[in-house]
Amino acid sequence: MRRKLKVGLVLAVVAVAFGAFWFWPSQEPAYEGKRLSQWLNEGMRLAPDPYSTNQSVRRVVEAVQAIGTNAIPFLLQDIKWEDPHWWDGLKEGAHEWKLLDDTHRRSWRMERAVWGFEALGTNAAPALDRMLALLDDDGTPSGNVTAALIALGHVAVPDLVKRLRATNWVTSDRAAFTLKHMGPAAETAIPSLVAMLDDTNTLARQNAVMSLTDISRQPERLVSVFRSLLGDSNHDSP
Repeated sequence: MRRKLKVGLVLAVVAVAFGAFWFWPSQEPAYEGKRLSQWLNEGMRLAPDPYSTNQSVRRVVEAVQAIGTNAIPFLLQDIKWEDPHWWDGLKEGAHEWKLLDDTHRRSWRMERAVWGFEALGTNAAPALDRMLALLDDDGTPSGNVTAALIALGHVAVPDLVKRLRATNWVTSDRAAFTLKHMGPAAETAIPSLVAMLDDTNTLARQNAVMSLTDISRQPERLVSVFRSLLGDSNHDSP
């Protein structure tokens, strides 16, 4: 009896909370009568990223691009989404009872924000400063923020290069990691990464080598540089 009462109370709270959510006037941008979150949820179900040539995925991408920079505040909100622990627990319970689907989970909201930034591409440039602030924050998980910055490509490179020499090691490490995964789009970072090869910190040199390898540009310049590194005996400690 006590368990039934507890379950009933949880259901009542969920019903009231989500009733308020659905009927409260939304400021979320829309396109063709569908809110941004609805488009992104559709896209997430169709493909893990918006780069597919599938016609249905392309339709979602076109909708997100039509919403344009109006999507940015909502994507930034989702990419750092945090629920109070009690609310998160309540949603997990509702999910187990199949009252809520995956779209209400924190991980889903963060990943769909990345999907949205990837769909916008360089059009999301106005979000750069805010994304860099999140990247610099030691307390923020960097995975989704890094993925969103990668979607900006060359737009983000100059500011990431500045962070390579940051005194905060986390900032420098995250910047190098992001440039590494940008690949050829980060070609303009090569001179700064080559300069890092003379750093006294071994981890900094290792980051530079990995980034240069994955950027995979200017081989005629880098072959001799990498050859000289074969004599680097200081490879175990910074």
